Amino acid sequence: ETWAVAEYKKVPVYTLSVYSSGVTGNNVPISSTTGHGGNTNYSKSVLESTWVVLTAPETFSSGGNDYTFVCWWYSGYSSSIGSRTINFTMSGGTWAVAQYKVAERRTLNVYSFPVTGVSITGTHPSTTNYSMQVLDGTWVAVTAPATAGGYRFVRWWYNGYQISSATVNLSISSNTTLAAEYASSTTRISARSSGSAMPSAMSEAEACDDPQCP
Repeated sequence: ETWAVAEYKKVPVYTLSVYSSGVTGNNVPISSTTGHGGNTNYSKSVLESTWVVLTAPETFSSGGNDYTFVCWWYSGYSSSIGSRTINFTMSGGTWAVAQYKVAERRTLNVYSFPVTGVSITGTHPSTTNYSMQVLDGTWVAVTAPATAGGYRFVRWWYNGYQISSATVNLSISSNTTLAAEYASSTTRISARSSGSAMPSAMSEAEACDDPQCP
């Protein structure tokens, strides 16, 4: 006589609690490729040894305020600053907290000289001269056209530094001014060292009579 017995054991079930901090009203949407998402604050019952992946949004708006993600806190430990995805295996009751901070708004000024009305393309497009409010930490990539109003593009000026490329890329961390310099096809432009305020081919008066120009 032969017999076989399949033996099983009860798999423990643990509580996964997901919170957010620094945000008015919570209700931050957490996504999960493993099916553990929800809007904070929430809890889920999860089997032992289950792999959990949680991703917090980079920004969140609530109560008239904008917030930016800082880091995850997982069972008392902080994840890498700015890393919006956290991964772990359930081995007991677990809590994870997505920390946010109020996002400061910065002013982005985009000018052109000596010609204005230039159509700037990219992440923050408009027609020069213009200003807009952007969240601190926002990635900006703007492109000036090769020609505008009979003028040709020469360079961008950013905080006193020259950028020869038609596209300028930067992360906003303070109020920022970008100026696209143009010249007529007959104007001879000589290079200046970084930090110079204006190219030597023209005086400030010739370059820009707009009091907003850098």
